Amino acid sequence: MAEQKKKKRKPNPAFMKPMQPDAQLSAVVGDRPMPRTEVTKKIWDYIKKNNLQDSKNKRMINADEKLKSVFNGKRQALLQTFVVPEDAPRLVVERAQVAGEEMLRGLDLVYKQFLDTLGRFGLKAIEAKGQPFDPNFHQAISTVPSDEVAENTVVEEFRRGYTLNGKLLRAAMVSVSAGK
Repeated sequence: MAEQKKKKRKPNPAFMKPMQPDAQLSAVVGDRPMPRTEVTKKIWDYIKKNNLQDSKNKRMINADEKLKSVFNGKRQALLQTFVVPEDAPRLVVERAQVAGEEMLRGLDLVYKQFLDTLGRFGLKAIEAKGQPFDPNFHQAISTVPSDEVAENTVVEEFRRGYTLNGKLLRAAMVSVSAGK
């Protein structure tokens, strides 16, 4: 029987792209840009070095103050839950054109329940349109000349932004008035 060679797994290029750790994460892994795979490895090294694994259930982590600030309670699980369904409004409109009005109402109700559930965990949408531009919550991707809207006012929202328990989770992508 011929022995088959095992193919070496190639890492996903998205995981190999360097990321810049924020202030909380850099306290655990360092402040230089590194691939996500290395960040994960350094977090596990930190957990093992500081003996933070539960002695009876190794899957459980007894986070110290540095790790608590990195994971922020339910933040990690909430982010993983939220990433995929966030495009639901676009999908609802596309499906309604095909499936009809009843389907649209049903999908809309499910989406609203989903957002209400996330809201109970501290997720809040950033209201952007018509608000003064705030670089702490808005990411301007274009400016638009306008006689009707005051300068530095958000004219259009391209992607909704969110906060989680008062901390920015994702900035709103907006277009801003340049005035006259």
